[in-house]
Formats: sequence, structure tokens, C-alpha cells
Amino acid sequence: RYRTGDITQLMPGTAFSVRRMARIRGRSDDMMIIRGVNVFPSQFEEIVCAEPALAPNFLLERRRAGRLEALTLVVETRPGVAGDDPALAARLDRRIRSTIGIHVTVRVESAGTLPRSDGKARRVVDLRDTS
Repeated sequence: RYRTGDITQLMPGTAFSVRRMARIRGRSDDMMIIRGVNVFPSQFEEIVCAEPALAPNFLLERRRAGRLEALTLVVETRPGVAGDDPALAARLDRRIRSTIGIHVTVRVESAGTLPRSDGKARRVVDLRDTS
């Protein structure tokens, strides 16, 4: 079932009996606009999951930096990998710039640092009013 705000993709098909909608990719209300670029948490998830040293847990902190918005990506390493690795943070920043097109501050934490949730993972924390 689809709802208003779901983001899907039409699949190529030639017959009417073929299911043409792909699985749901996300929701439009998950989208953030950072310095004029539409950004989805799922884009960061793909980048984080592609890095072997990182656990699949991450958090995006949204802050106000003067008149602009700033985004901090907080990631955690897998068990046995040292946290606070500047080379890993720089590598992630380069990959995010080339893939998504924005600069984010990357903070690498030790394994088990980020909070876990029982239900849907909360990936974005809005700190614009508190900073």
C-alpha cells in the first residue's frame, strides 16, 4: 500500500499485468534541504554500509551555523576497530562530497556508542533550536 509522500520508482514493463512499481525507497518527509541540496538519510546509509570498518549505525545531527545549516554525521566503528580515526573521517567526507555533493562534519565513535532503538531507527536529530 502506498501513501502520500512515499518515494517509489517505476519499473520498465510492457504488459499491463506486470507490476510496475518498485519497492518503496523512502518518504519525501525524510528529505532535508542542506545548502540547496535535497538530502535523504538513505544516501548516508549507503555510504556508511559500504565502509567495512563501520557498523551500520549512524546519526545525522542538524545544526544551525550562522545563517546556514550544518550537518554532522556521527558513525561508529565495528567492534575491534579503533574509534576517532581522522583518516576514516576524511575518507567518508570525500565520499559524501563526491556522491551527495555537500560537505558534512564526520565524527567517528567507538563501537556501541550510538543509541539503539526498538522500532524504526531514528537517523536525524534536529538541534537547530538548541544551538
